[in-house]
Amino acid sequence: MRLEFINAIIFSILKYSNFLLAWLYTTSNPYVQAVYEALLRKLTEVRITSYDCLTTFLCLSRIKTIYRKRKREIVLFGNCGYDLIARGYRRKVWDVIFIVSRVTPRGKGVVVDAGCGPGHNTLALLEHGLFYKALCLDISFNMVHKAVTCAGDFTGSGRFQGVCSDMSAMPLRDSVADAVLMVASLHHLIDHASRIRALRESFRVLKTGGAVLVVVWARWQARLLPLLLKGVARYVLRRSESPWDVVKCSRGGAVCREYHLYSLGELISDVRGAGFKVVEAGTYVAPGRKSLPRKNYYVVGVKPRVNSK
Repeated sequence: MRLEFINAIIFSILKYSNFLLAWLYTTSNPYVQAVYEALLRKLTEVRITSYDCLTTFLCLSRIKTIYRKRKREIVLFGNCGYDLIARGYRRKVWDVIFIVSRVTPRGKGVVVDAGCGPGHNTLALLEHGLFYKALCLDISFNMVHKAVTCAGDFTGSGRFQGVCSDMSAMPLRDSVADAVLMVASLHHLIDHASRIRALRESFRVLKTGGAVLVVVWARWQARLLPLLLKGVARYVLRRSESPWDVVKCSRGGAVCREYHLYSLGELISDVRGAGFKVVEAGTYVAPGRKSLPRKNYYVVGVKPRVNSK
C-alpha cells in the first residue's frame, strides 16, 4: 500500500513537472541519473527506450526518449485542461475520415491523428484496414492513455501508438506519414500563427503525395450564435485576436475550451498557405446529439511533388 502511494506521488511529479524531468534526464551527475532511473523503472514501472522516428520536447530541449508503461508507448509532454474531461469523453466515429482512403494506398502506410482525443477515429482506420499503423497524438496525457488502452490488441502488436504532444510541434521526423488527420482539433488553436504552424507541421511529417484531412466547426450555425455574439464583444474589447474566437464552457464552467470558428474559404486559404494542394472541400454534418454544434467544414490537401529542374 505504501509503495503504491509513493508510486502515485512520483508519477504525478514526473507527469506534471517537465522542468524537473528534463533536468533529471539531462544532468551529467551519475548519482542523480541513477536516482532518476530508479524512480522511473522501479517506482513507476516505466522503462526508458529509444524509438527511431519519435522525439519529444521537454523544457524546450529535444530529448529522444519514450517512456513505456505496461508495454503502452506514451511520450510524456506536459498536461492541459483536457485531462479533466478525458474520463467521460465519448464521441462517435466521424465517417468523414474515410475520405483519406481516396488519395492514399489502402492497407499500408502510417496515419497520424493530430488531436486524436480518445482515439476513436484513429482506431476506426485500423479496424477498416485503411492503414497498417496509426499514431494517436494529443496534448492531453489522459486522452492518450485512454486511447492506447482502448486500442487493445492494436497497441500490443505495435500498430497503434500514443504520443502526448502539441500538434504545432510534432515529435516526428520529416516525411514519415502517409496521412494526417486533424479532426475537430485545429480549431482549438486560438491564434492564427499556431494554426498555420500546425498545418505546416503536418506538411513536414507527410511523405510526398500524402494527404491531410482537416475538419473544423463551421462558423454559422444556430447553436453557436450566443458564442459568436460574445466573441464579437471580446474582439471589440480587444480581448481576442479575431471576432470568430469563442470560448465554450461545460460542467458549470469548470472546463472551458477555446475555438476559432472557420468559414470554408478561410480554411481552404490556411491549408493552401501551408503548402498543400487542395483536392476536396465541403460540409460535413457529424453524428451526435442535436444539442451540440454538428455542422463542420472539411478540406483534403495533398503534399505536392517538387518539380525538378
